[in-house]
Amino acid sequence: MLEKVGSAHDETSQTLVRALAPWQTEKIDGWDFESGPGLWFDCVMPVVKKRDHQTESRLLLESADPVELPPAEVTENAMLVQFDKFKPYIPELLEALRAGTTAEAVPVMNDGSTFAIHGATRTFWVKLWHSAGSDLTRIERVQVISCLPSTRGTNVIIGESED
Repeated sequence: MLEKVGSAHDETSQTLVRALAPWQTEKIDGWDFESGPGLWFDCVMPVVKKRDHQTESRLLLESADPVELPPAEVTENAMLVQFDKFKPYIPELLEALRAGTTAEAVPVMNDGSTFAIHGATRTFWVKLWHSAGSDLTRIERVQVISCLPSTRGTNVIIGESED
């Protein structure tokens, strides 16, 4: 069973609990706690519910149409990559964003917030968060979902060539 050890009722709604037996569930302060093999706790531990206060000042770029991005301030630590293999190409993406570029909506994603950014040799699928009131000149977060070799200017011929 879970034993309520203490609680503090502030903005973070912090509660301390103790898990005493496996495979039991108990509700404390609106939270469901479950113990099980590998989750056996015999010590007091904090459980914290936090609010992200930055989301009100950070806006996700959304559009079904291409968006002209002006030259923007963006730092390297604002980049989140889906896979480590994308990291060597981050400077190319940073260069494109800092110079200003067009963000083209990626239609297959159907979310209105995934854009293709074309660099010199790669095309990046990204989600962009910008500072509220910055007119897209300050990018706070870039999530790199995919990084593909650029195929711009390549012609694909299917079938037989008519030479």
